[in-house]
Amino acid sequence: LEPGVETVATKLKRAGYRTYMTGKWHLGHGEGELPIDHGFDRSFILDASGADHWEDKPYLPYYKDAPWFEDDKEADLPEDFYSSTFIADQMQVYLDADADREEPFFA
Repeated sequence: LEPGVETVATKLKRAGYRTYMTGKWHLGHGEGELPIDHGFDRSFILDASGADHWEDKPYLPYYKDAPWFEDDKEADLPEDFYSSTFIADQMQVYLDADADREEPFFA
């Protein structure tokens, strides 16, 4: 995203929402490019295509890695990783951690 582009998350956060994202990002992982820089309070994302669903590696030969990030840091995946299950479970972890908060959420 270009600097200064307003996302749904930035608009909702400004309106008092908690904002979360898990899954594929595909919008960069350099300085200022991660979800936390675009209105998300918490995130666990894959910033690439062609990632393996069972291991922390790419399955397409033109990628050297499959970069996962939690918030603004590179992340390690659990031993029992399966992408679809992990992405849904991680979102539930974020929502459960803030269950006592009264603000609406966008996830």
